[in-house]
Amino acid sequence: MPILLIFGFIWLIGTVLLLALSLLIGFITAPLRTLALVIEKLCGVVAVVFIIVGVIMYFEHPGTFFKEHDTRMFLLAVIGLAVLAAFCNWFRTRPTRADRRAAQHAEEVRQRQAEQRVYDQLAYEQRLREAMLAQQAPRQGHAATGSDPRLGGQQPTIIDTTAADEH
Repeated sequence: MPILLIFGFIWLIGTVLLLALSLLIGFITAPLRTLALVIEKLCGVVAVVFIIVGVIMYFEHPGTFFKEHDTRMFLLAVIGLAVLAAFCNWFRTRPTRADRRAAQHAEEVRQRQAEQRVYDQLAYEQRLREAMLAQQAPRQGHAATGSDPRLGGQQPTIIDTTAADEH
């Protein structure tokens, strides 16, 4: 039996040391958030103790519990602790300034990438239009002027071969 108590004591000391180490690291890295965490946990513990004491007081004095002034203050203290714990929780979970800057930077990068995709798409469509016009330009010039660009701008000579066959 004493051996089990020794192991339990060692386990308790180890847990307390790890808790102290995590609080120390937390206070070094984010002191206000760690303080808010400690206050939140203490509010929870004190509120539970108040509720347990309130239940005990109710069963000891069942008829007069809710009529006394101290009881209302007792309940208001529990409600106040719950509000304080909720405020500490909000403070801990809200984004930090660095988180907000990182989100803003990521949004700017996404915006630039979207603009670049639009510019790339417009440039691609412009190259396609230019390529299609380049393919159609010689045909349009040849059909419109009636001249072949291989002849150097001269009109083609038409030879009538039907007259030679009649003789």
